[in-house]
This record gives sequence, C-alpha cells and structure tokens, in this order.
Amino acid sequence: MTATFSDPVSDPAPAAVIKDVLYPNVAIRFLGWVDQSTTDFNKGRSQAIAAVKKTLEENGLATPDPIMRVRMEGDEAAAKPAASPEPSRAEDDDVSPEKIVTRMVARERAKTSAKKDLLDSSRPEE
Repeated sequence: MTATFSDPVSDPAPAAVIKDVLYPNVAIRFLGWVDQSTTDFNKGRSQAIAAVKKTLEENGLATPDPIMRVRMEGDEAAAKPAASPEPSRAEDDDVSPEKIVTRMVARERAKTSAKKDLLDSSRPEE
C-alpha cells in the first residue's frame, strides 16, 4: 500500500515525539496534518500508519513482535553496564510552546471579516 494523501498540509511540518519509554521499547507518536475537506480522516490516518510502518522497517526499525521476554537471574546480558547517553543539542532541549495554531488563526483572521470570526471574545455567549 502506498501513501497517497490527496492534500497533505506542510505547515506545520510533520513531527515525531516520544510518547513513552517502556524498556526495551519506545512509543513514538507521529503527527501530521491533512486537509480534511479533501481527505477522509480515517482513510488518511490508515495510509499514514502504513507509510510510517513501511519507512521504519525499510530503515531497520521493525515494529516489535508481541512477545514476552523473561530474563533469568545470573543472565550475562543483564550484567553489562548501560551505555552512557549522548550529549544533547540545544534544539533538542527546547521545550517552549509552539505558536503554530496562533499563527494559523492570525492568518485566517486577516483573510476574513470580523463578522465571521467565531473566536472573537467580544461575541455574545449563551
């Protein structure tokens, strides 16, 4: 199956974030945008999952088999010291909030009249 999204959105760019670390596995959440006026959400999601899985496997990162590993006491592999972590880069340490949605709202507001702005805080509420 080949991923053929009808209208991928490049702003904001696709991203991958670590969701959880459960030794020996790492759960990664992949993020991306599609124009839902031209792409069905579930179909696009399905194609994206297949594309990510294929890309991971092509690069030697196969998805884990549903197996249970048992480590016996005295196991020689358990006696090996853990590798020291690599030093982090400044951009990896950036945890500042993203302003992508704020910029998208500002662009949309610039295109439309104030009467159509459903996010206007001065609009009456029920």
